[in-house]
Amino acid sequence: MATSHSRLPCTFIKILEDNFYFEVQNDELDLQSDCFQKSPTSSVHWLRVQDNLLLSIDGEQLYFVDLTEKQQVGSDCQFIVQAFNETPDSPPHSEQRGRAVTLAVMEKRKYKVVSCREGSQDIKVQIMDKLPEIIKDDDCWSLFYMKNCCRTSDHYLFVSAAKPNFALGFEQEGNPSICKLVLREYIDEVDEGCRIELPPCQ
Repeated sequence: MATSHSRLPCTFIKILEDNFYFEVQNDELDLQSDCFQKSPTSSVHWLRVQDNLLLSIDGEQLYFVDLTEKQQVGSDCQFIVQAFNETPDSPPHSEQRGRAVTLAVMEKRKYKVVSCREGSQDIKVQIMDKLPEIIKDDDCWSLFYMKNCCRTSDHYLFVSAAKPNFALGFEQEGNPSICKLVLREYIDEVDEGCRIELPPCQ
């Protein structure tokens, strides 16, 4: 039997007093969820914002530092952009959403992964022995959708999968040559505070 308004299959359970009770079987909604599988595709990039500031990891701190102040750009600025593919049981999504990726630095055989912090707009470093093979919808704090801002350039938005109205951005904290990595609510794709350039590491 199917329900009249949605055509979902349902099974008769019982009659109680004057009412009929059915169990609705909605396999499509019950079984499908956002689920991402690690792609063999990954690349290493610097993450650069305005004024040549490069994203860097120092211990468990993330910040943008002036390129001219860093005499030699080290591995703490070289981010692995690891792509993830949606699995076949994921619901269909708009192509405009962008490519699912994680951002990580490899240091002393550990991965330091850029991650959202629950309950705030802060960003944290999550330390992992290896990058996950599968990321499920209830564990997507380190997953971002990489969207090209300007089709003719290498500027991207990194929209949080956990907080879809927010993207990685930067804000200054006193010293003009250092900025903090944060989640910023963005209105549109021209928000300068959320645009990040991805030049490849040489």
